[in-house]
Amino acid sequence: MKNKRFSILGDSLSTLSGYNPKGYKVFYDQYNFEKSGVKEMKDTWWGKVINFYRGELLVNNSWSGSRVTKLPNRDRLFPSGCADERTSGLHINGIKPDVIIVYLGTNDWAYGVKRDDETRCFDDDEMEYFESAYFEMLRKLKANYPNAEIWCCTISTTYMSANPRFIFPEIYKGSYIEYYNQAIRNIVAACNCKLIDLYKYHLPYDSIDGTHPNANGMNTLAALMIRSIGEEPGNRF
Repeated sequence: MKNKRFSILGDSLSTLSGYNPKGYKVFYDQYNFEKSGVKEMKDTWWGKVINFYRGELLVNNSWSGSRVTKLPNRDRLFPSGCADERTSGLHINGIKPDVIIVYLGTNDWAYGVKRDDETRCFDDDEMEYFESAYFEMLRKLKANYPNAEIWCCTISTTYMSANPRFIFPEIYKGSYIEYYNQAIRNIVAACNCKLIDLYKYHLPYDSIDGTHPNANGMNTLAALMIRSIGEEPGNRF
């Protein structure tokens, strides 16, 4: 993993003002810098991971609020994670990533996106099913970047140090988080990609609102990712 080019495909948890494509919705901006303590690349989970491996950020293709699946009331797939614009937007000119880290699915689970029992591809108008959209996303990534290592993250749990009464809802709007995580595990294996299983550690990250990590939460996420990639480097981090 050392000295490689990294690209990120994510949602609000991976955004940072000045580091996402122009026009993309960003959560970590001037309004949330002070509240979160996440102000610079070195404060983010992806910045910590890339710096640990002495790598280089190529593209951070993260859109706040995006899901893997098609967003409701949209005529087209963009900005969903399975959209062509997202899955083909991880390179700059002829320079392609060596490593792609996908951290998506939180918004699909939080909004109770429908799931299907079979991993199959639908037309664009039917990309509201989680498994099918995730499978299609990975299929496109592998086609566009055949030489890249693709690492996919399961959805992690959270806590709020600023609000000790907060209890993370493993089941939200009738949807159990582990059902989505198991779908991610199954599809990652079927597509011969690599898994970063954040959930298996049962170590929640500190957040400002139950979802978005603060600086300490970003450190936890980075540690779990590095440990999932390799236990010995994770221990060193």
